[in-house]
Amino acid sequence: MRNLRHFLAFSYEAIRTRHKLGRIRLLLLYWSYCLWKLAGGPQLIRLGPVRLRTPNFNHFIGLFEDIFLTRCYFFTCDNPAPRIIDAGANIGLSSCYFKTLYPNARIDAFEADKKTSDILRDNIELNRWRDCRVFPFAVAEQDGEITFYSRTDEQTSGYNSMVAARVNKSRHEEQKVKAVRLSSYIDGPIDLLKIDVEGAEMGVFRELAASNKLRQIEQIFIEYHHHINKEVDELGRFLSLLEENGFGYVVTSWLKLPTWRQRYQDLVIYAYRK
Repeated sequence: MRNLRHFLAFSYEAIRTRHKLGRIRLLLLYWSYCLWKLAGGPQLIRLGPVRLRTPNFNHFIGLFEDIFLTRCYFFTCDNPAPRIIDAGANIGLSSCYFKTLYPNARIDAFEADKKTSDILRDNIELNRWRDCRVFPFAVAEQDGEITFYSRTDEQTSGYNSMVAARVNKSRHEEQKVKAVRLSSYIDGPIDLLKIDVEGAEMGVFRELAASNKLRQIEQIFIEYHHHINKEVDELGRFLSLLEENGFGYVVTSWLKLPTWRQRYQDLVIYAYRK
């Protein structure tokens, strides 16, 4: 029954609002993906005119529901070729959505996990997005080499992180990856920053604020991982960084009630320059 409710809810989301792919087309795509999921899922899918490698089809469907059906990254921009930074790009589905909204978007995509970044690069090359660049790096508060934790029981997992607590209950491997300061890649106005870096966001934004590069960004989508470390409460400081740098914001959460102390919580913060 729960799976049926889930299916019906997202089917409704497909036709609830206008989409550039078309409501019926989007609905039929979703239904076909659900059928493919029963058979294990293909390794290569079509999403309208786009082709994507999808080695983890269950994960792909979850991303598709969030990004294309509920439109969690929808934004408007006067620039027909917006400059976008996609930090935590995974296999490129968020970048694909941005290209659907703005075909001439210029995107810098960062993905730290080696296997995932290889697939991200393949997907960008497969679709000949010449104005998209892949950086196989973690974004962090300081440049250098860091330990990155990647799940081995779920390829291209969205839980891969430089924070060990994010994967400590799953089978995982440690790898050394290059970490970079995001400010080094901002040399002019950024129309949109999308950042989902599984617990590293506070350090990234401290550095962006300290380098004064945060003020060059117009809009931001942040996945904030509250209580990824149960002993740390710094959401107020994070929001203060946004306020001090001229942003307003809206906070969304999927927290279910009743709740308890130190409960982990995913927050999506949309920040906009005032």
